[in-house]
Amino acid sequence: MNRRIRIQRLAPQDREEWQKQYYRHKEQRPRRRLTALKAVWDGQTLADVCRTRHLRGVSS
Repeated sequence: MNRRIRIQRLAPQDREEWQKQYYRHKEQRPRRRLTALKAVWDGQTLADVCRTRHLRGVSS
């Protein structure tokens, strides 16, 4: 299965649920992950998200 599709399935599909999870976590790491998931959900490619947010896992 395509990695982007798998990540989109793991992302909260409801914006309110995403926001609840974002504000529930006070640490930086979970918030970075949630922000990256939201970017993928909004249509950015996984490589672009990793490049712009300096995340590991995908290389161009």
